[in-house]
Amino acid sequence: MSLNPHKPKFDAFYWAIVEAAAAQSVATRHKVGALVVTPSGMMSSGWNGTPAGMDNCCEKGEVIRVYNEDGIYQGERRKTSPETIHAERNAIDKMTREGVSTKGSILFVSRAPCFECAKALHGLGLKAIYYEENHDDMRGVKLLRDTGTTVLRRTYGTKPLSPAYPPTEVQQLNQFYGRGPV
Repeated sequence: MSLNPHKPKFDAFYWAIVEAAAAQSVATRHKVGALVVTPSGMMSSGWNGTPAGMDNCCEKGEVIRVYNEDGIYQGERRKTSPETIHAERNAIDKMTREGVSTKGSILFVSRAPCFECAKALHGLGLKAIYYEENHDDMRGVKLLRDTGTTVLRRTYGTKPLSPAYPPTEVQQLNQFYGRGPV
């Protein structure tokens, strides 16, 4: 019998790799890390940054004004440069270059996929996507869920899901891990 790399007992290990990957980013706003784990246990990590050979500066775009949810001005920040490649994209691209399939893999990412990344991820045959932090624009998560991808937010501790999730997501996760109710 072979080891199942998708068992929840390995989640803390995978999240530690995601955190280490994020630390490699030179981004100033959001240092994002990602890890793809295949059904056989192969791993591909990535972090947000610019393509090789370019100035590695993720926030050199236009200056934009930032407001909170109540519309109160919070200051200014630089917009992410359009050249910046997101962490999950970097991890997936490495797999593609090496001819490694993503089918049945799990993606762990420190920030929820943006809408553009979600469009790229939805057809890859991923078994599930776990993310830690909400994105400013959660349309990416909605798109993935609407197209049948299991997308769950990380909670701390040994269980990858908290009671804050709707029952359908709890049922999805239980089915995903082949176990009864949590």
